[in-house]
Amino acid sequence: METLTFSCHSLGKLMTPAKGKSNLDKYNDAVDLLSTSKTKYAETINKETATAKKLFNKIESLEHEVKELEQIKDDIVLSETAKSHIEDIWLRRNFNYKETVITHELIKGIVCEKESIELLIENDSEYREKNTQSFKNEYIHGEPDVILSEIIEDVKNSWTLKTFFNAEISNDNYWQGQGYMDLTGKKKYKLTYVLCDTPPEIVTKELNWQMAKLTFAVTDGYFDKEKIANQIKQNHTFSHLPLEKRIKVFEFDYNPDDISRLYQTIEAAKKYYNSLTL
Repeated sequence: METLTFSCHSLGKLMTPAKGKSNLDKYNDAVDLLSTSKTKYAETINKETATAKKLFNKIESLEHEVKELEQIKDDIVLSETAKSHIEDIWLRRNFNYKETVITHELIKGIVCEKESIELLIENDSEYREKNTQSFKNEYIHGEPDVILSEIIEDVKNSWTLKTFFNAEISNDNYWQGQGYMDLTGKKKYKLTYVLCDTPPEIVTKELNWQMAKLTFAVTDGYFDKEKIANQIKQNHTFSHLPLEKRIKVFEFDYNPDDISRLYQTIEAAKKYYNSLTL
């Protein structure tokens, strides 16, 4: 079987923080409490009192706790999100099991990718073409959308004006960008959201899905179907807007410390992967 590597698209799932404090946080808290307790004990004049003796016992207990936590403070604790993703990969690789999720948003993103790149060229006159080269190392693999001279650019198609308005750098975007930069050697990443008109076929499907809810007799007379239909069409049409209003850009730099943490997490992910059985 081919060596296990993780797709840059999924790195955000692996790097989702586990709930609660990390081992390092627990270690640092214990160290701080131990230091405070020792200072308080040193300032205690009468060390024969019950309170002083209790504090002394607490210090001994904390010293033991710190020693134990020191051994595991750098260990990676996988989140439940990360574990679930690793389990999905294990099932696919070992039993060819994969749940298929296809949404209108996903279809639009794929279908409108070329148009989005063309709009970006029109906007800033910098030539771009869809990258078709895949990159891989012993930890990760991926295929960036666009590779420019000094920067990786990832192009996202927003579903509606509302999703475009709320667009930002998500955890998934950040780790995907870090992965692409590490694979290609680029040091800057540009995340670009574009508003393209939703293809008519997809709008029709969306329209039919909404209208199907109004086929019940009890809805007669309560909804203006024509008005609703026009609103849905309007919600997916953006070509009347100025081009500069249809493009939103976020940038961030390569972070070697985060890449080191990513690869440590992947080592933990591989251990969890190898522990799985039916």
